[in-house]
Amino acid sequence: MEYSKGEWKRSKQGWLIRTNDERICKVCHTAGENGQDEIAEANANLISAAPELCEALEDIINQAEATHLPLGADLADSIRVFGKQAVAKAKGKE
Repeated sequence: MEYSKGEWKRSKQGWLIRTNDERICKVCHTAGENGQDEIAEANANLISAAPELCEALEDIINQAEATHLPLGADLADSIRVFGKQAVAKAKGKE
């Protein structure tokens, strides 16, 4: 499964996520409710960073699997199990 290529950006007016070429999504929230604007903004920021986070995590996994340095059991397990689960979820394979 492929996601939209290009830098994902959050619009300055509202919570629209887009690339230069296409609209990705709009974050919805309940206007005026206590704290909802801040939560919607945080969600929009997280969504717009998703492709870069996924690519960075894939690189960390690949580097960890290619290295022969001892990483420690907890770190190795986190990378191997949780990292791979997160990438699979992002790619619709979970």
